[in-house]
Amino acid sequence: MEYDATRGWRLLAVLLFLAGLVALGLLGERWQAGIDRRLAPDEEVLVYYATQDAMGLVGLPTRLPREQVTPEGVLDALFSGARRRGDYVNPIPMGGRVQWVQVSGPVATVSLNQALVDNHPGGSAGELLTVYGIVETLTQLPGIQRVQLLVEGQRVESLKGHVDLTRPLAPDPGRIVQRRAERLQTGTPPAEGP
Repeated sequence: MEYDATRGWRLLAVLLFLAGLVALGLLGERWQAGIDRRLAPDEEVLVYYATQDAMGLVGLPTRLPREQVTPEGVLDALFSGARRRGDYVNPIPMGGRVQWVQVSGPVATVSLNQALVDNHPGGSAGELLTVYGIVETLTQLPGIQRVQLLVEGQRVESLKGHVDLTRPLAPDPGRIVQRRAERLQTGTPPAEGP
């Protein structure tokens, strides 16, 4: 039997084609996941910043990739957000970090680092804005109705002696300046939810 060179080349071409399909199939999953991430629409969430006069909080729209709209993701947007956004101030002190978040039913438990407490300027208004900036940012997520704050994984009475942290906190719509302004302008109660 005589060797046919064209037949050998055809066989080699078929094998290379099949190997290319296998490689494309393996890499295609990775490429598709990256494409899906880039094409997936971002979602708008609110991160709550303080007014300059420390009279309340304002929900500032922030766009996050859909997969980051989680308790950890929205808190990261708040904690790593700019120190100032326009006329508003980030209520989280420099060095403040979230150690972990655990959601159990309607309660999200958040462990904060000691640096948040140590670097906090204090004062009742400042402490209220920090605590409720976290609470309001988290409770916009479906299913989360209250937030229990811990420091270094331990229950504390307060951050700086003003806000009772011994129990989970519900959102306080009275602290949201935009809702208060809406009520004053229209004479109607503010809409529920952020």
